[in-house]
Amino acid sequence: MRNFLQRDSMSLSIVTLAMLVCASLPLKVYSKNFFFNTSVTGNTNRYKWDSINKENSLDVELKPKYRSNSGITLSGYVPISKSFKGEKKWSLSDGFVQPSYPIYEYEELLSITGVGRIYGPLSEASKNDTKMITKFSVLPTFSADLSQIGATGLGLVYRPQYTYGVYEYKTSLSGKSNTLHTFTQLYGISFDFLEKFSISTSFFYSLYWTHKKNQKEDSFYWIQEASMIVNDYLSWDLGYSNQAGVKKDNGYDSNIKLTDDSSGTFYTSLTLKF
Repeated sequence: MRNFLQRDSMSLSIVTLAMLVCASLPLKVYSKNFFFNTSVTGNTNRYKWDSINKENSLDVELKPKYRSNSGITLSGYVPISKSFKGEKKWSLSDGFVQPSYPIYEYEELLSITGVGRIYGPLSEASKNDTKMITKFSVLPTFSADLSQIGATGLGLVYRPQYTYGVYEYKTSLSGKSNTLHTFTQLYGISFDFLEKFSISTSFFYSLYWTHKKNQKEDSFYWIQEASMIVNDYLSWDLGYSNQAGVKKDNGYDSNIKLTDDSSGTFYTSLTLKF
């Protein structure tokens, strides 16, 4: 019973936070501190439509946010997805609660934001296989607005992220050693133009260590995206991503590339902001 409560209390807290913020939406009329974003994203891989490997999916993200007058922000994130292959059912992925606070700013050119995350085991894999209790992340974010030095519209971001996983057992029910440490680095470049349009590229590089102190295969995630602000409440994104291991099957040659026929994905997303 104790393990059950430990495992599900975080899930309950994340869902409860989302529900509370949703329920607080009428307060938006009276308060500027509550926000709520929701996005719907359609994904398709690069295989032909008649291929057995063709996959299409739909993602829905719920993102409530509260910003205090002192500058502290508390955000929630609950992802839901539906695959149109196989059982074609809706499923939850692991969500999180994220506090953040601006630490330092230099003449609107450079800024540092302190960010943390506490994850909840919402996915079937986390609840029924790895038996995850929670994960803790620290991810300070370093941003630069190069418009301040003449490069109008150009922005840079670097974000290292360390994640520590907490599980009921060191080994998952499928027999694999659970991931204890994860270190991910994000490098991003964006360019804003014509007030409502922007293009960006984001590169993630992740390293993993298990409970057995073995390092798992490194992975990368590379995103290219074009965005348009429709109005104060609606935005639209169109992008392409590639996610895979950093080495080819031979274990030596690099597998990092912008596009790939087997692991590349096209997507389009609509985000509604309250």
